[in-house]
Amino acid sequence: MKHLLILLSVFSFSSCGIVGRIKTVGLINGTQIEQGHFFEEMSFKEENGKIILPVEIQNKVYDFLFDTGAIAVIDNEVLQNLKAQKVTSQKVKDYVGIKSKLNYHKLEQISVQNINFRSAGIVGADFGILKTKGCSAVAGIIGANWMKKAKWQIDFQQQKLRFASSMDSLQIPENSDTIRFIPNLQGTPAFKFSTSNGVQKDMILDTGSSGNLSMPANGFSKEERNAALVKRFGLTYGIFGSSLDSAFFIQFPSASVGNKLELSNPIVVLESSTSKGVMGTAFLRNYLLTIDWQRQYLILSPVAAAEKKKVNAYGFGINLVDDKLMVSSVYKNALDQEKGLEYNDQILMINQRDLRHPTQSDYCDLWQNGKNGQDNEAFIWVKVLRNGVQLDFKVKRFDVAEFFNKNE
Repeated sequence: MKHLLILLSVFSFSSCGIVGRIKTVGLINGTQIEQGHFFEEMSFKEENGKIILPVEIQNKVYDFLFDTGAIAVIDNEVLQNLKAQKVTSQKVKDYVGIKSKLNYHKLEQISVQNINFRSAGIVGADFGILKTKGCSAVAGIIGANWMKKAKWQIDFQQQKLRFASSMDSLQIPENSDTIRFIPNLQGTPAFKFSTSNGVQKDMILDTGSSGNLSMPANGFSKEERNAALVKRFGLTYGIFGSSLDSAFFIQFPSASVGNKLELSNPIVVLESSTSKGVMGTAFLRNYLLTIDWQRQYLILSPVAAAEKKKVNAYGFGINLVDDKLMVSSVYKNALDQEKGLEYNDQILMINQRDLRHPTQSDYCDLWQNGKNGQDNEAFIWVKVLRNGVQLDFKVKRFDVAEFFNKNE
């Protein structure tokens, strides 16, 4: 499910002069861990499928997103209150390809549990879209440039995160698959993903995405796209803005991750707006994941999938624009009729809930808790305004996460 699932992911650098680039690379790679030998285990909470951790900066605790697909980032509003040294500026590109110039800073110390990160390189950014569209209060991102200084293990079953200076401190089950990866500049693990029809793409490990498996749509024929189990059209967000995107849910007889992990009948989302594949937390929660940046290994140990909080989902996304609640995306095959809701319909009512004058609170309640707030309803009634005409639709319940689970 792509709507607002990757808000802050994969920053890539534009040329901004050799001196600026050298400073940037030095800052990214300059983060160090104070302790020489360590092992820590901490509980994490989930926010829409993403991992949230407490981080201490200058004696104050903030919620940070644990994101292997991003460089370390902090909200500009928080940064204003910190003593952070500006090192350089660079143009960066967000998930949907929009570029903007951001400042790079160095924090003398940040702490995760009892581990202190020194000279921590971090990017200052405006978290406005994340707050308004993603309804999130996180203050920053623990990025791959910090993570690569330790060994990490993500345990979704127990909602625990373990990090250590040595792999000897982490327990690895025998029934595990080890995948070799190549980290990019910031440290994000990248590997090959191949489908049974011979298409191979680069894929990254991205805990900042609560999606499953996705690939760029280019390289797949029109016939393959038309055969999709589900098609989605609508907005995809990055930190600087949004773009229209088409997605096609394709089930392949088999696929392989890094020519090592073999998957049977996986469903893969083909996306028109991305240049890289993504392995998100909806897929990763089926494994105990261990990441060794020094040896460049991902170790995936199968487990029973951790229970995920169920929300009502009805095959469409929402967006708040100029005090109007709009349909931002539609899963066409998810509706119980061929002609149903369309992108950019204005939502007037959902069941008996009047949404002609929605507030930010209304939007976040609907976005976070489903489209009606009642459990397990087979359908909801949605009244919309389209081209000046009011229309009523009976929309069938359709949870994308459940869709993936049924077809694994």
